[in-house]
Amino acid sequence: MMLRNIGLVLFFLFGVFSVKAAENPLLMAENKGQWSKQIKYVADLTGGKLVLEQNKIGFLFHNLGNGKHNHGKNAGHENPKAHLFNIVFDGANT
Repeated sequence: MMLRNIGLVLFFLFGVFSVKAAENPLLMAENKGQWSKQIKYVADLTGGKLVLEQNKIGFLFHNLGNGKHNHGKNAGHENPKAHLFNIVFDGANT
């Protein structure tokens, strides 16, 4: 059952990336000390980043709007929002 779920997730991700690859190729940047040592590669996505670690894939998505709210006493302040999703492959080689 777990392998089936992982297979479905990978199938979905492959489909999304393959459609987008025709428009914008996915360029992976190798970690050469610019990020924490757990991170192996990072790629820019529309509205976020893809982060590859030894046994984990992370998706960081951030608000594509300008993040400004024009209300209250702090009108015009920056308030960015982001979401991080991680897929951990339990039992993967470390």
